Amino acid sequence: MKLHPHWRRALLLVALVSALSACRKSAPIDGPTPNANKGKLTVLLPPVEHRVLELAEGQTLGKGDSVDILPGNMVVTGEGGHADLTWPEFMALDLATGTDLLVSVAQPSRSQASFDQAAGTVRYRLVGDDTAALFTVQAAAWAVIEVAKAPADIIVSLMPGPEPAVWVAVVKGSADLRRGAEKLRLKGGQVAAITEQGALPPLMEVDREALSDWYDDYAGGKDPGAQPADFLFRCAVRGEGAQLRPAPGGIPVDGAMTLDVGAVVQVAGRSADGAWVFVRAEEGEAGGWLEATDLNCNGPVANLAVDDGAPEVTATLPAASTPTRLAAVTGSPTPRRTPTAATATVTASPTLTAAVISLSADKTDLTAGECTTLRWTVKGVRSYSLNGVGKAGDEGSEKVCPQQNTTYKLTAILLDGSESSQDLRIKVRAALSTAAPTASAGPPTTVAATATAKPTAGPTVPPTAISLPTESPAPTDKPTDVPTPEPQPSATP
Repeated sequence: MKLHPHWRRALLLVALVSALSACRKSAPIDGPTPNANKGKLTVLLPPVEHRVLELAEGQTLGKGDSVDILPGNMVVTGEGGHADLTWPEFMALDLATGTDLLVSVAQPSRSQASFDQAAGTVRYRLVGDDTAALFTVQAAAWAVIEVAKAPADIIVSLMPGPEPAVWVAVVKGSADLRRGAEKLRLKGGQVAAITEQGALPPLMEVDREALSDWYDDYAGGKDPGAQPADFLFRCAVRGEGAQLRPAPGGIPVDGAMTLDVGAVVQVAGRSADGAWVFVRAEEGEAGGWLEATDLNCNGPVANLAVDDGAPEVTATLPAASTPTRLAAVTGSPTPRRTPTAATATVTASPTLTAAVISLSADKTDLTAGECTTLRWTVKGVRSYSLNGVGKAGDEGSEKVCPQQNTTYKLTAILLDGSESSQDLRIKVRAALSTAAPTASAGPPTTVAATATAKPTAGPTVPPTAISLPTESPAPTDKPTDVPTPEPQPSATP
């Protein structure tokens, strides 16, 4: 029989309480009372909701309000909400916007704690000086974070998207990130994200002070619209001599930065099809585009925001007091906890504007030495190039002087990532000879042209340019355009 997630969680809590009771009977501890397990929740920015149990009616708290927290309680920070949860001399939690957190176990006297984080971003601080502890976070349905020693300072963020991911960043100490039997060990200054399936990612380094400052700004709402991935995403250059490009599929411009193998870059966005990623060598620097295959990233590129304006279907959090939990990947097991309220809404982007790609020339039939002007119009595309040279603007022109038959190719990358092109062929004919006739060794020969009506004086022509007369009664003054074999002379000099 398959149990509802709420009943599974309830049975888990009963099992935990029973296990803790057995531990107390076998190894009684003097001093602390059960009340020592209470934490204190303080609202820094509303909306924040406190529930005694997940299905219980919630209590909405205002700025500065405080309540006691016991195992089994749940805290939800709404859009823009921010709260602190502390156990003196043991742990301190900082809950950023959109967080859904269940306190499973809290035993400061035993340095033990366990949490079920279904959504949002939380900073966990474990107090102590080289002290043994047992602190775990069940994140989404597939990841478990374990910390076995204080002091520790870690950030756990659940990010929805095409490939929902659990991110872990370590400010201080170390943490194990587990997925079934697989494990990543993260130390101070390292960041990684795991999805429900797929290979484990590489660990990327980040400045710990910058990491701490970033979280304080993010949780405090000082950077509206920011997402954890904006800072946590890092990629290492895999391809040799990867050169930054001005646009997805574009041609590197002169002086463009070339990144060495292994160079770590910060990621700012992706193309709609995920084939290209916008990167910066350092925060605040001008960046450029690299092919995703040239990068080895610490998280799923599919979850990056589309940076080039190409529309796509995206999941957005509704403005409600309860955040949206991570949606399960199709075919994956049911998450350990189900949403308390609100679900992700899907909004379609505006309809794509039809692309316009046109290439023409003033003349397409030239004589060698002549020139023509190519003219093009390109609209509704990401980028385009003419014979491999990147161009800009909706319209353009270029003078060309081909010496032989040449095909010009206008190639555009459309908004959906596909490629479209148009060819234009310019024909080039050899130039007519204008060299002077070659003089003969003997005296010039005068050839009289014969006709039906004999003229009084036949035309005199150079021996190398003899043409047959037309058969009209009067001789023609201009030979035909089509050359004919040289005739036998009609008179002897």
